Amino acid sequence: MRVLAVAILLLVSCIFAESQESAYYKALKAEENGDVGESIKWFEKALEIDGPYTEEIKEILDEYYEALGMDKSSLGFRLSGDLSFVGIRYDGENRGEAFLSLAAFLDYTSGTWIHSLGLVYSGNVFLGDTLSVLDTVSWNASPGLEYDLIGPSFILSVGLNFNINPEDWNPAYFLWFEKDWLRFGKQKVGTAVSFFNETNGILTAALFASLHRYAPFGFNVHLFLGPRFESDDVFDYERYLEDYTTIRVYNVKWLGPQLRSKIAYKFRYNIKTELTANVFYGMVVDGPSAEYEKMGKLSGSWGPTISWTPNVLSLYLGGEQVFKRYIDMPSVYQDVFDKGIYLWKLKAGIQLDW
Repeated sequence: MRVLAVAILLLVSCIFAESQESAYYKALKAEENGDVGESIKWFEKALEIDGPYTEEIKEILDEYYEALGMDKSSLGFRLSGDLSFVGIRYDGENRGEAFLSLAAFLDYTSGTWIHSLGLVYSGNVFLGDTLSVLDTVSWNASPGLEYDLIGPSFILSVGLNFNINPEDWNPAYFLWFEKDWLRFGKQKVGTAVSFFNETNGILTAALFASLHRYAPFGFNVHLFLGPRFESDDVFDYERYLEDYTTIRVYNVKWLGPQLRSKIAYKFRYNIKTELTANVFYGMVVDGPSAEYEKMGKLSGSWGPTISWTPNVLSLYLGGEQVFKRYIDMPSVYQDVFDKGIYLWKLKAGIQLDW
């Protein structure tokens, strides 16, 4: 009951808080009315709140500061969180799962630069039994550190996570760099580099062309398209059939195109619908045998979400399908591994950006 009371107090305190989108909208209205001082005030307030327009707001403020001969530096604090409950269906099994993520960032703004240092945490726990068909564990916890640098027309993000579960722990680190090359109206075109590596697991690297469209209302679009490299260990079943006393693991390498997309429509009254898709088609470039190297895979996820964000608090409901399908799988593996995996999720949650 005490935990519930604290949660209710937190929700009530958030009801009257300002969201980045509403502050951004007020700044634009003040700008339209020719009130520069009021416009700068609301842009600065919007910059203090985490949200999708941080980089764009920063560029607008930089233009104001330069035109007015102002040199602004500030220190700020951000807190975000996400609590969701997920229903999962796979191969006749139904399960429930709870997810929690928390992040606390210290931001230092100086001129055209923003430095952010954060403590992050994400974790999940199965409600009831785990999914035996997917060999899942009862819980996962992932504390970590993250550093972000936002400069003129670029963003750099690096981080380290310690993935912990009842059976193992597996540190992972990541890098994301995105640079804008062209801006016209509400659109931005650029390139991005992504790198992720689990010490005892998967490694991925990708180079994207990017397209963004930002708008307070109407369509918002985020597209990334480019080549992706992936490396992961697999059980070499062919060698095992030749010699049952030997269990060999082979590091398989995949290469192919990847699409990451998010298309949203923002209505008035802080309602937003969103469709996300992340699709990778990989071809084996280094496998345990010539037959294995003829194989490909189509993997990723997609799903719709609807959310209401009256302030720093968001309520959302959505669905997601996670899929993986192997193409031209060698016959020797077909009796051991599934050619296709399709996992359905229904999720509802609360998100906080303060």
